Amino acid sequence: ENIANIYDECAKNYKNVYIGGISLGGALTLYACTKLKFTGFFTINSLYRFSRKLAPLIWLLRFFKIHRPRNIDRIKWYVENDLFAYPDDSTYAAYQILKMLYVLHRRMDQIDVPALIIQSKEDKTITPKSAEWIYEDLKSEKELVQLPRGDHILTVDGNREEAFKKIDQFIKKLIISK
Repeated sequence: ENIANIYDECAKNYKNVYIGGISLGGALTLYACTKLKFTGFFTINSLYRFSRKLAPLIWLLRFFKIHRPRNIDRIKWYVENDLFAYPDDSTYAAYQILKMLYVLHRRMDQIDVPALIIQSKEDKTITPKSAEWIYEDLKSEKELVQLPRGDHILTVDGNREEAFKKIDQFIKKLIISK
């Protein structure tokens, strides 16, 4: 709903509206593109599937509303990079994400705008295969960029300039082609 409100506001004032997201934001970007008519979009290290082992566990644990502590090294990394880090992960929240991903997978064929999919091969949070799955499921014009270095939050990583350059080129190419 919030994404739709922001989209409506932008569409009133601008001819071209783009969206992008990192991690879960990438999945939300994909989901938004099944409902709204963006000019194009990009994802960075996007969540797309839970592992076959984890998905059934999430389904079961949602009833207990358990919070799983996060890896302390990951929390330190977030703090060192001036990012917000939750001390634990909610299994109930994970279940809500699982449901959203289920709907997303059924609607991927509704996405008909150009896409840039960026994935770090060194991502320790999301499997790098995620980008390949997104690429395979998208039917629209798309480009897959796999960066050899960089961790999950690529926008604060040493590889960020390469990612920013790819996004800049992608949007400029779409503007020129219009």
